[in-house]
Amino acid sequence: MTVRPDHVAYVIYTSGSTGRPKGVEVLHRNLVGYLRSWVIRPGLSAEETVLATSSLSFDASIDELFAPLTVGATIVLTAWEAIADREDLLDVLRESKANVLSTTPSPLRILFDGEWSGDQGLRIWTGGEALPLDLARNLESHCGEVWN
Repeated sequence: MTVRPDHVAYVIYTSGSTGRPKGVEVLHRNLVGYLRSWVIRPGLSAEETVLATSSLSFDASIDELFAPLTVGATIVLTAWEAIADREDLLDVLRESKANVLSTTPSPLRILFDGEWSGDQGLRIWTGGEALPLDLARNLESHCGEVWN
């Protein structure tokens, strides 16, 4: 079978504002356009190492997994539990040599619970929940880039 742009790539389930679950079909053309946008801005290249933290059931995993694959970047998968503790998160960042951290704002907050001096070579991709202004400012001053 030939995959065409108008074929369904995946279905994401949401309750939306109604509280009643429904499936939303994402077409290949839309997925490809979305992934290309990540390559352009914030920008991805084969030299990147992305630390991916999202569950495969969370739509952010599309950004973390498929966008890097389109350019041949390295993806480091980690369990949510590994980033829920400040020291574990710092260990994973060090060991993986990731220059992109993709996660929700909650784990990012724990970085500032201690003496973390930041990393100007680290790019942050964050979403999935509100990014408080104080955290955004801390990330911006301690990291190379912040994308929300």
